[in-house]
Amino acid sequence: MYITYNGFTQKEEKYNFELKETKIVQVGNSDNLFFDYDNDGDQDFIISGYNERLMNGTKTHTFLYTNDGKGNFTQDKRSKFMGVHQPSLDAKDIDGDGDLDLVITGEDLKRGASFGVEVYVNTEGIFKKVKTIKPLDSYTYPTYASFINANNDKYLDLLIEKDDNVEVYFNNKKNDFLFKSRLRGISKAFSYGIVPFDIDKDGDDDILIQGEGTDYELTTKVFENKLGRFRSIPHTFKNTYQGIIELVDINNDDQQDLFISNIGNSVEEVEGNSGLKHSLFYVNQGGNTFTEVPSNMYTYNLGTSCFVDVDNDQDKDLIIMGNRRKINTKSETVQAVDLFINHNGTFKLYKKNIFQFLRNATIKSCDIDGDSDQDIIITGFKDADTPRTMVYINRLGEKKKK
Repeated sequence: MYITYNGFTQKEEKYNFELKETKIVQVGNSDNLFFDYDNDGDQDFIISGYNERLMNGTKTHTFLYTNDGKGNFTQDKRSKFMGVHQPSLDAKDIDGDGDLDLVITGEDLKRGASFGVEVYVNTEGIFKKVKTIKPLDSYTYPTYASFINANNDKYLDLLIEKDDNVEVYFNNKKNDFLFKSRLRGISKAFSYGIVPFDIDKDGDDDILIQGEGTDYELTTKVFENKLGRFRSIPHTFKNTYQGIIELVDINNDDQQDLFISNIGNSVEEVEGNSGLKHSLFYVNQGGNTFTEVPSNMYTYNLGTSCFVDVDNDQDKDLIIMGNRRKINTKSETVQAVDLFINHNGTFKLYKKNIFQFLRNATIKSCDIDGDSDQDIIITGFKDADTPRTMVYINRLGEKKKK
């Protein structure tokens, strides 16, 4: 297998994405999440982010939208959430009642620079706050939160970034979360480089982290979990800095592989990678073993990515946005939003600038309109400071509208 950046072609435009006007709030510094919170079978939507131009007395927002099954969203105002920017969102069933609950973290400017993590329980589509966790340092705020299986007791636990540390909170089976442990050996973590997944296949979540070690070295660490006790273990992943880490089955063998994009040109030397200039793929061989696959895919500095099956061939393609080097140019960079098509585990650049470039962006995918192909939503800042939320409907196989 060889992950290739070459093979660029635009001879045939198979993928036609149509920009759709919606009533979804325009935000930057955002995170968002598709999830069926009302159990009606379609994907609803929650979004948090920054927009100082809304006339409601605040700059940070969290809005919940219900989907009519055809991709039309209506704001659901029955629940009240902390409005945040630089957020992180996750939805899972923490109380075993069959619906999805929420955790939200970020900075709430409405409350005068309030920082924290809030957990909300879903009762028949209405969310009630049941837990608030606040960091100790008012000058930093958490930007990562996720429900995880830490101790295999069937009650989901909580993993958060807090005061530059990564901490685990156990669910006490009463919708409360109590501090259990702090991951040792990490003095600063980068939220976009925290990935929980069951590396050793023992039923609980281990954690892959990209950040700084206790001696301020830039590092990638794997923490093995044994029923809630985490320890750093040896691994074969290269040390990277402020890049993207994503779990994805790139070769359709039903095992989670890894994509890691280093920040590239901005840091010439990161210990253990000798100024790495390319993104990395690691194929899961089973038995806690990952093999690095050769790649000449450039890095996308300050980027975001989304693995999504855009062509309905049952494998994951890649949309990636950021500042990358120009094709066949060693030093000059360009703002880019590129689509790579997956051909049996080999990624080929299909189209450059398939969507509008946004700064501080997020890219998410979902079948919004129920037609069995994947649509795209992108949030971020257009130009200097104009927040944008852009919904692109996948018209796979349809002719372009004239």
